Order: sequence, then C-alpha cells, then structure tokens
Amino acid sequence: EAELLIAVARRAVTEHATAAVVEIGSFCGKSTIVVASGARSADPDARVYAIDPHEGVVGAEDGLDDLAVVAPTFGQFQRNIADAGLSEMIEPIRLHSYEVTWRSPIAFLFIDGLHGYSSVARDFFHFERHLLDGACVAFHDCDDSYPGVRTFVEGLAGSGCYEEVNRAGSLVVLRKLEAASSMALTLRLRQQERGIAFLMGQL
Repeated sequence: EAELLIAVARRAVTEHATAAVVEIGSFCGKSTIVVASGARSADPDARVYAIDPHEGVVGAEDGLDDLAVVAPTFGQFQRNIADAGLSEMIEPIRLHSYEVTWRSPIAFLFIDGLHGYSSVARDFFHFERHLLDGACVAFHDCDDSYPGVRTFVEGLAGSGCYEEVNRAGSLVVLRKLEAASSMALTLRLRQQERGIAFLMGQL
C-alpha cells in the first residue's frame, strides 16, 4: 500500500505540477509521510494538505459499535512529520473535510477518514469538483471490514466517471475520466441511491 501511495503521489505531482495533493484523515501521520515522500520525490516544492480534526474518533458510523474514541492525535502527528523532516511541505488543516473551504485544483485526493458510507461520500463529494481530469483519488480500507467504503468505491468505479487503475491490499486507486465533469449530477444521484440501499441493508 505504501509503495502504491508513493507512486500515485509522484505521478500526480509530475502530471499536474501546480495542483494540490490532499489527504482526508491523517491520524498520527503515517500515510501523510508516505504521500509527502512520494510527492517530494517528484517536486521538492510540492505541498500536501492533511485534513483531520484530530479529535481521536476512528472507525465507521454505519454500525452501532464501529466508532471508537482514542486520545487526540495532533501532537503525535506533528512529532511524526517533524521526525520525518517533512513539516515544511505538509500543511495540517484541523477541521472536518466538510468544514474546509477549498478552491484550488487537486491532482491527488486520498480519503482515509471515517469509514462509513455517508462519511466517505461526504468527504469525496466535498472535493470532487476540484479534481482535474486524469487526477487520482485513493480510498483506504476498501474491503470487507468496512462495507461502506467498498460499496461507495464500487459505485464510483461503475459510474462511467471514474475507472479503477490500481489496488494493493485494501487501498484502491481510481482515475477521473474526462467525461466526469459533465456527468457529475448523474454520479451524485447514483451514489445517493446506492447509499440509501446500503444503509437500509444495515438496519
């Protein structure tokens, strides 16, 4: 998974030099460091925006017992990226994804926040319109452990707007097709239908 994240970040920065790399869900910074290392290998001046409220809430909200609360993680996150020598290129944003005002084009979006269907959908659609044609979006924990993530990604890959280009372990990478912008409303409606069906199946 780490090797794939490095490769995708490197390619994104190479192909879209002025666009941003955005991570949603940083926790203690392990994946942030991996993504930033890949981006830096292509461009030493690249920036990675790491979005996470660092409140210590992890898991998925689709089930009754899936959410857990641990100690706030921002202090450990800061120490880890400093130890990796990456503090200057990583910009932490201590907000929930949907609270972030965003206007810049995105070359690579990595979604690894809360793993319920509704959270993944909210994270994705808040930033989707900023993804450039050909940009990649990666989802972590896309497996049977988190059916909400898997259901959302399967719907996205079957929408005609995105195609799966790679996967490693539970990490799945999709690429935005050129037709995606004109099909955005249809995509959102299809995902809403899948979300309703998924949540009804959980009841």
